[in-house]
Amino acid sequence: MKAVIRQQIKARYKIFLGNLILLSTVSLSVLVSGNANALFGGGSRSLLTYWLQIAFVAIYMGIPIYCLASLIKLIKSMVFQDTKYLLLSLPRRSYSIFGGTFLTVLLEFALYAVCMFFWLSLIAAVPGGTKDYFFAVLKTGSFLGNLKAIYYFIFIKRFSALIQIVTIMLIYGTYVAMVFNFSFSLFAALFKHKKFPKILTIVFIYFVFDISVRSLLALSSIGRASIWVPAGITGLLAIGFFVGTCYLFEKKIEG
Repeated sequence: MKAVIRQQIKARYKIFLGNLILLSTVSLSVLVSGNANALFGGGSRSLLTYWLQIAFVAIYMGIPIYCLASLIKLIKSMVFQDTKYLLLSLPRRSYSIFGGTFLTVLLEFALYAVCMFFWLSLIAAVPGGTKDYFFAVLKTGSFLGNLKAIYYFIFIKRFSALIQIVTIMLIYGTYVAMVFNFSFSLFAALFKHKKFPKILTIVFIYFVFDISVRSLLALSSIGRASIWVPAGITGLLAIGFFVGTCYLFEKKIEG
């Protein structure tokens, strides 16, 4: 698995650095141009403000989607394209390839998240604007004071809540990716060929999502007072889909 991780890092680091530079450029532009407050609906608006808003939303929403799509793309390419050279010519099992890629994308997203939080904290710390009315911690009147208040609130006062949010996001993000991966593998295993209409794949993915979500709601109904009951079941389903993907790929598709 270490070799797979090194290989994935080598293949992805240029795109990662490019996205990081783009993210930092857009965020720095918001700060330097004085549009930090206008970005959240306050202050005067100009054509530059609108363009920065579009770029800001695009990059901050696009990066998580890109990471999730990267994870899904691996199994899709292995199912829809000729990848026998990858598994049969190298002494690596499917779980090593899928797991290594998953950990690489997870590490990549974690680095993105740290960078995104850093820039968001700087933007939010700029005094003034309507955002100050929604965040009680942003009332020190100074940039450094607001920045200190943000870090204290998140990493000390609400650190346990931060850990819970990160864990929940990780569980459900993994679940979505594994549903796609399992759907591709199961579809290819059932139909025994790799060239079929994409619309059927979409329908099949929806079917797997529907069945798994209905099962999740039914099983978690006994613990509605806690968010960890459905989260735990979702995590188990994600693990099951991962194991099923590895088995189907080795035994039914490439086997």
